[in-house]
Amino acid sequence: APWFSEEVRREIVARFGDKALYEGGLSVRSTLDMRMQRLGEKALRDGLIDYDRRHGWRGAIAQISAGPGWQERPRRPADVLSAGDVVAVEAKGQGAYALRQIPAVDGGLVALDPQTGRVLALVGGFSPDRSQFNRATQAKRQPGSAFKPFVYLAALETDFTPATIILDAPIEFNQGPGLGVWRPKNYAGDTLGPVTMRTGLEKSRNLMTIRLAQHIGIDKVAEYAERFGIFDKMPRVLSMSLGAGETTLLRLTNAYGEIANGGKQIEASLIDRVQDRTGRTIYRHDDRSCDGCSGTFARSAQVPPII
Repeated sequence: APWFSEEVRREIVARFGDKALYEGGLSVRSTLDMRMQRLGEKALRDGLIDYDRRHGWRGAIAQISAGPGWQERPRRPADVLSAGDVVAVEAKGQGAYALRQIPAVDGGLVALDPQTGRVLALVGGFSPDRSQFNRATQAKRQPGSAFKPFVYLAALETDFTPATIILDAPIEFNQGPGLGVWRPKNYAGDTLGPVTMRTGLEKSRNLMTIRLAQHIGIDKVAEYAERFGIFDKMPRVLSMSLGAGETTLLRLTNAYGEIANGGKQIEASLIDRVQDRTGRTIYRHDDRSCDGCSGTFARSAQVPPII
């Protein structure tokens, strides 16, 4: 699990430093579920390959000299290939091969326990051999429509109900001198007229979401986005209600975990416990007190000097 273990390494360095990590004899117990990690890696890789395949063939990886005596074998490879092209193929059995290519697109995956925040699987990209950049924890991307539930959540806390009628119709905003007029649209360009708030969330209607954010106030939306940890400080502009801000996949997944946890706060963690060379616990993710135990665990402690 290279993506997961590298993220654990980074966290240990951030908490205790390089010397403690490499010379301190630390024992680290992670939250990794190896079965889920393998499934996550396969799911992400298969998804990226399928997405890339739908966008067409980009050509050969490289080209080499075919050399003398080369004879044409497949029936119609000339449609996409030339003699000497280097390509990737997948064995399909019984001597059959399918043309494949390394996806140009990349992505990330996070699976966590919504009750505890324990990260069970984390995949940072198609392959660590291609890129060490972790798209689950390091890449800041726009969540887009994945942010909308937090707009509707803020509305539910402002006396709206799933049955509240909201207008799904064209709307425009004057952005100020020299900035022109902003005319947001639904993804398909259509409108539904007056429909329930529940329909707006189910069908991910942009115009309804913006009207809702305008009505309850973007400050209210920002308050919830910050309380759920999606952003540290969300800009107070209406486009943010459509997910125009940037956050990490891990932070967004953690926020969804808090919804699944009944609104109770969780903190995503890849590490359960760290012990020093003597077996003393110097960090534990679960820092709740234990009545009747020999003591309570602190969230973190200084590592003893390394001799």
